[in-house]
Amino acid sequence: MKDLWNEISYWLSSCKTNNALEKEYENTIAQCLGFLGWKKYIGETTTQYPIQVGHETKMADIVVSLNGVEQFVVEVKRPGHTIRPEDERQLVSYMRLAKHPVQFGLYIGNEIRLYYDDGNTFPEVIFCVDITSNNNDGERFVELFHRNTFDCIKLKDYCEKILNKRIRVKALDTELSTFCSEYGETVLKGLLAEHLMQKGFDKCLVDEKIEDISISISTNNIKYSNEDKTPTCDRSKSSDSEILINGSKKHRSYLLNGIICRKPAELAFFIVKKYIADNPNLTFEEVRSKLNKYVRIISEIEYSIKKDQSADRDFERRWLYKPDAKLQSSDKVVFMVQTGWNYWGYNVQEL
Repeated sequence: MKDLWNEISYWLSSCKTNNALEKEYENTIAQCLGFLGWKKYIGETTTQYPIQVGHETKMADIVVSLNGVEQFVVEVKRPGHTIRPEDERQLVSYMRLAKHPVQFGLYIGNEIRLYYDDGNTFPEVIFCVDITSNNNDGERFVELFHRNTFDCIKLKDYCEKILNKRIRVKALDTELSTFCSEYGETVLKGLLAEHLMQKGFDKCLVDEKIEDISISISTNNIKYSNEDKTPTCDRSKSSDSEILINGSKKHRSYLLNGIICRKPAELAFFIVKKYIADNPNLTFEEVRSKLNKYVRIISEIEYSIKKDQSADRDFERRWLYKPDAKLQSSDKVVFMVQTGWNYWGYNVQEL
């Protein structure tokens, strides 16, 4: 597995070094799939695979099939390309609109990403593999996607295992977040009192002293202004979420009150939601004025007008974190958070 990965890494890295065009990179990736045992001459790998999208025929970069049934789709971008949300959406649409819909998609650009579609939500990134030699993650990739060892059921179990672990981590984060409140102070004071009494100190004296103690627990990545608790997020201190279970590359995520946000749009929504909770008397226009520097919000009526005027069939996904993610201001205006928010808000200092 190690030698095979190093061979694949050599060819893909050469394209990166030579600043290869996307088509050249696509051909090299097809060649690497041949290294993994997938045969082009019998149709197991197909480049520029036609997929019907509405009234149009789109071309998926590479589709890999076994016994005439699609197994996974590969979206190719030249090595210098920075992945964007529309690249992910394009890959997912090809996965879902293939003749036989597939659960697995590979994005290959500067790195290799595996996407898994469980049919319920937008597919998550299961792992990311740096294209470097002697990479243990690369060996795992070879094991999972070599024709001789490829197994949809085993790969699905592998993906589910990682997703279930993330769910457990999120549940733990939520539980721990309760300690960033008065509840946490009460619990810790109780534990401290128990510890001191075990040391032989009198309970009445311990209780008296602990009343004079203030305990505060907080996360490091969310800051608030002193004036109106406007939240900002320091990107350099955001938490990392695990992408691959065993020693893999990690991707940046953001923790807000126990909620793990894996995308900026999701973070923006929950920051606004918390801001509304902390400032319940503000009108819609006051909220918009306060947050305009950091994030864009749009009323439900304004959104409906823009949607009716747009010919974009993917309008909701492009504009909103989630169509049903709605908030309400004190003057009863229902509004949503746009996905195209101001990334500079990450680095804004305290007001």
